[in-house]
Amino acid sequence: MSHAQIAEKWLEVESRRRAQFKQQIQDLEHGGDIDQKGRVEVEIENLLKKTGNPWGVNLEDVSKDLFMTHYTRMDGYKKMVWTVGHFDRNHWVPEER
Repeated sequence: MSHAQIAEKWLEVESRRRAQFKQQIQDLEHGGDIDQKGRVEVEIENLLKKTGNPWGVNLEDVSKDLFMTHYTRMDGYKKMVWTVGHFDRNHWVPEER
């Protein structure tokens, strides 16, 4: 498979669990505002208490996921691929390599 085909397949599989819209929390995570993690957890906890948590959200699981990229282990890999974003789009665009 080409790199583009691999990426498309990954997005297809991953899209099931990824939100297809930009969330405010995601903005904080991408901006590196890790100092906001505690505030976000308290806001989520308060919202779940206020609503009675009809969705069955496990607050502990949500807290583990918040800012998870700040805690990603970088050891144990045999090979890593690093990409950089294009200045105009901030994303890797395989058709422009």
